[in-house]
Amino acid sequence: MPQTILVVLLEAIKLLFTLLRAGCQWPSFDTASLRKSMKFLLPSVIYAVNNNIYLAGLILVPPPIWVILCSFRTVVTASMYKFVLKRDISLLQFCGALLIVASIVVAKLGDIMSVDSGNHIPMMAIIFAVVSSFNSVGAAVYTESLFKTSGENFLEQQFW
Repeated sequence: MPQTILVVLLEAIKLLFTLLRAGCQWPSFDTASLRKSMKFLLPSVIYAVNNNIYLAGLILVPPPIWVILCSFRTVVTASMYKFVLKRDISLLQFCGALLIVASIVVAKLGDIMSVDSGNHIPMMAIIFAVVSSFNSVGAAVYTESLFKTSGENFLEQQFW
């Protein structure tokens, strides 16, 4: 099954469960509601792209190696909080994020370096992991901001 169809099916299932949790009540589709919902379009598109990147990455490398590559997200998250959101992240906390990523890499180094297993890591998988890390952290921070500041019903936000 093509990865994009899989992503669309998963999103449709999530929409179905959101509607069921909302008591099968559709949100209003009036002009004002539709205008307010546009702010949810950007993270939705980013998540859809990211889901496709994840599936493409899993085609290139085995899942344990993909997890190692995506652990870079920890460093991206710490950097986003420190430099973009201007939150207080100490040098020790940032070093801790780097050590978390390094520990995952060291734990799986034998699998990666093993000649027998054939776990060669293509450059495209590394690029996918870096792009997906930035995408997911950026979309998550933006979505969290929307959820905390928009003041709308949570299930309605999930619908949009």
